[in-house]
Amino acid sequence: MGIMSTDFAHTRWGYVYDGDQHIHEPRDFWFDRLPSRYRDRAPRAITGSDGKDYYRAADGGTTMVTDMRTAVAGVSELDWRFGPYSFDDIRPSAWDPKQRLIDMDIDFVYAAIVHPNRTDFGLFSDADPEFQNLCVQIYNDWMSEFCSVDEDRLLGMAQVPTTGVDNAIAELRRVRDLRGIRGVVLNKWPSGDDWPGPEDDSFWYEAEGLGMPIIIHRAIGSTRMGAPFATRGGRYTEALTLGHLQLERLGSSYVPALSYMIIGGVLERCPNLHLVGTETGCGWVPFFLEQSDDNFLRHRFYSETGLTMLPSDYYRRQCWNTFQVDRFGIENRAGVEDKFIWSSDFPHAGADWPNSVKNIEKNLRGVPGHEQKMILTTNCRDALFID
Repeated sequence: MGIMSTDFAHTRWGYVYDGDQHIHEPRDFWFDRLPSRYRDRAPRAITGSDGKDYYRAADGGTTMVTDMRTAVAGVSELDWRFGPYSFDDIRPSAWDPKQRLIDMDIDFVYAAIVHPNRTDFGLFSDADPEFQNLCVQIYNDWMSEFCSVDEDRLLGMAQVPTTGVDNAIAELRRVRDLRGIRGVVLNKWPSGDDWPGPEDDSFWYEAEGLGMPIIIHRAIGSTRMGAPFATRGGRYTEALTLGHLQLERLGSSYVPALSYMIIGGVLERCPNLHLVGTETGCGWVPFFLEQSDDNFLRHRFYSETGLTMLPSDYYRRQCWNTFQVDRFGIENRAGVEDKFIWSSDFPHAGADWPNSVKNIEKNLRGVPGHEQKMILTTNCRDALFID
């Protein structure tokens, strides 16, 4: 089966842009790509006695390649599970860009913002600075290779090291010139800390000057999911629970980051910086804007603020959010209909592939045609500075 004509991806809405897809590194990615002097530190994919694949670390320990939720496109929910799995279970489009284009055509999706599989991969966050910087560069080079197969349809997001502002800026500048890279996704604040600070400003100014959008996928730094969640009998657990997934899916973990970017004055100081919250949902946005404006107007005279506009004005000027299932957000979109971007989360567990059209139809029922085009095409292009 060859790559389909892009006319196949043309729908009655026009060309659909997906605000959140992911890639998954292939089986021997790290061992094959790291220089030979580092290969003794590279995680190796091995097959366990249970027939599933694991990464074996340099110290002999093993960990899951990733949990099943990150590669379930086309798999019935009845067969989803949390635990290791085999690379044979994953659609090749997870790492093969030509196959990805085929799967996008099947789903009637023309173009997509392509995220890393995960932005908190242990090799990045736990390694010494030199090794982490190298691993981030290797991953970003692969993202570029993947997306350069069709730069109009595969819109790559590079990662940023967490080893300090200077290294973050250096990688930001480097990836700006890589084919297929349209922006960067942050796991921690540019300084590498879990909390933002004034030292991050040099990164924001650089991103603004380079025209590089900032993506925050669900959360950043200390607001990332992972805190214990109360379960039966008031006991707490670190295991994956529906409670953990609930926190992840509500967009609440993104609110602190968005609040800082607006109330903290980052968007005031960088009026041309674009900020996109992906896999955050949108239904909470009107409430957030209403309450942020009220908080500002009531308390601005005695609290520390340098804002020259209402908080909602910064959002409307510079921010976007993606959603997967958010009928409430669509029904309450007035005033921010040009800031919502439909997304699928392919090939993760949020995806409805190969029937995303059904999801779109349910979400956009009754929405005027020109607004449907905004949500499915224009808003995504605007967020990424695509003319």
